[in-house]
Amino acid sequence: FSMRTLLPLWGREVARTAVFEVFQEPMGGVRDPGARTVLSAWTHKRGLEIEGLQQKERIEAAHAHFQPFAWIIDPLNVLQTAVHFAQARAQEQAIVVMPRETLRVNHYVDLGSNTSRCRDELGGCEVPDSSITWAEEMVLSMREEAVAPLTAAP
Repeated sequence: FSMRTLLPLWGREVARTAVFEVFQEPMGGVRDPGARTVLSAWTHKRGLEIEGLQQKERIEAAHAHFQPFAWIIDPLNVLQTAVHFAQARAQEQAIVVMPRETLRVNHYVDLGSNTSRCRDELGGCEVPDSSITWAEEMVLSMREEAVAPLTAAP
């Protein structure tokens, strides 16, 4: 699939789309020492424990867990952006919240940290999720193509 192909299709589903809002999935936990990229280094996501909670508490827990993280915008039709939010320029313009099952951003919270932020700040990343590892070979191939001209003999 190509985002270049999908974005116009999704945009046609909702008139006057100015923003696609994308949710994060915090990833972290124990790092795989044999990983070749970040995609296979952290293959555990944060769990969402809502069993036994009342309806209001379940909704609050889900909102705390699934935070907006990034957006894809039409720069001519967005009034302002902030850390994790964007505002359309006019009231008639739409902000399309992408379903997590359709598009999400993996947020590798332990990348660049000497400790586990996922464990210490988010309660742990214990749920296995290797759904993005299909792309690792492609990432390695693109990395090799980018580095090859830099290391070629003159």
